Amino acid sequence: MPRSSLKWFRYLVGLLSALFFQAQAARAQEVQVEVAQPSIHFLSTATGQEDKNIEPSAVEPIGDGTLLLVADDENKNLLVVEAATGAIKQELKLGKFDKKPKWEAMARDPEGNYYVIGSHSIKREDAAEPDAAQKLKDRSRLFRFRLSGGTDGKPLAIDDATVVEWNVTDALAAEGYSSDPARNSVKVEGLAIRTLTGCAAKDSTVRELVIGLRQPDEPLRVYAADISQPPATNAKLALRPLFRFDAGRRGNVHSQLSSIEYAPAFKGFLILTSTEDADNSFHGNTLWFLADEKISAALPSGSQPEKLKLDQLQPVAPQKVWLFGVNSKAEGLCLISEATVSTKASQMSQAHLALVYDNDTETTQISGALQLITVVLWPK
Repeated sequence: MPRSSLKWFRYLVGLLSALFFQAQAARAQEVQVEVAQPSIHFLSTATGQEDKNIEPSAVEPIGDGTLLLVADDENKNLLVVEAATGAIKQELKLGKFDKKPKWEAMARDPEGNYYVIGSHSIKREDAAEPDAAQKLKDRSRLFRFRLSGGTDGKPLAIDDATVVEWNVTDALAAEGYSSDPARNSVKVEGLAIRTLTGCAAKDSTVRELVIGLRQPDEPLRVYAADISQPPATNAKLALRPLFRFDAGRRGNVHSQLSSIEYAPAFKGFLILTSTEDADNSFHGNTLWFLADEKISAALPSGSQPEKLKLDQLQPVAPQKVWLFGVNSKAEGLCLISEATVSTKASQMSQAHLALVYDNDTETTQISGALQLITVVLWPK
């Protein structure tokens, strides 16, 4: 090979190597889907066959995640589901709630407390009905509770003695979302718990209840309430804007928030958005990752976060991890477990997740579904 050609060959190899390692470096700071198991349908308790009635809106693990707690937005009871098969094992009645809610989101904290929240919305056509105010109130409730049983042959149950109700309706109104049924413009659809250490003071711990809105959706908006000291029952929680971002559209259909989960090992949020048009057709779902550091960077310099309004926050830019499910609507997301995977070169964080799909079965005839996936955070 002539010397000039050899020179160019070495230059080209060097350039390609540099581009490769730059790509690897960029990749090394991203969350990626490692495994996505095929989705499965839920199986009826009575027949063991596919349950075509369940429209799951939220999911959280029970214990080690062998069982899942699933909320159905058409059922006031919560469902115990076997993660591996989708078999519905039990229905759990929240004894202090005897009205028909529209459950839209759940969360679980490290101590095993569960949180479930209603949609805070009613249909436009129901707003003129005489009972519209009561119906909206019934759909605007937020509970914390614990489970009992599950060992020594005892069935699982909601421990009524632990049930606490809180209120965020007034806080949403203070942020400009009317609680008048005729003018109601908000829909809650995300709930998560974030625990941060070493925040305001050395060795301090802050726990936040994080609430995501499906509507309004341009931009997507997420709020937080400080529950470091657990509020008393019927307490009115104060909300502060946590972050906002533009999730874009699929064609002419908005991508709307449908679930949010905090992954401690990733130090950030996993966010689920879905699409649905006026004809109940779906146009794909997106899984996003948003690191805590990006949320902090969006705060105005020197500001007091609890005094900020939504439009004072700089929009954040989460990573788009996965675009999936063109003919389905993903509505619930939960973290089952986290792990550290070691290799000779480095360590990476791994998260096992469950997704539930509320496919509006009554209208679309597409049954609800459950899916298990694994995502990894590549080390920096």
